[in-house]
Amino acid sequence: MDKAGAATVTEDAALAASIVDRVGSYHHPVGTCAMGPVPDSGSVVDTAGAVHGIDSLFVADASVMPDIPSANTHLPTIMIAERVAALLVARRDGAARTRPPGDAS
Repeated sequence: MDKAGAATVTEDAALAASIVDRVGSYHHPVGTCAMGPVPDSGSVVDTAGAVHGIDSLFVADASVMPDIPSANTHLPTIMIAERVAALLVARRDGAARTRPPGDAS
C-alpha cells in the first residue's frame, strides 16, 4: 500500500480488476420526460411542465432536464419545481402574477 492507503497496481490485469472494483454508477437519472413545444417532436411536456395530451398533469422534477448537470441534481430540481409552481399560480390567478410568490422585485 502507498502512503494514501491505496494499493499500488503494476500489472494490466490487476489494474483492470482495480478499476472494476472502484467504479460506481451515477444514480441521478434525468431527461426521461423530454421538454418541447409539441409531442410530435418526441417531447412529453411543454415549457411549463404540462404533460402533452393530459389536462392538469404537470412534471416538475429532474426528468425534464435535457442533460445531467455537472453538480448534484438537487438544486436544479428545486429550481424547476419552483418555476413550475410559479407558472401554476399565475395560471390559477389568470396570469396576473408572473413572479414566484414572495418575489417583490
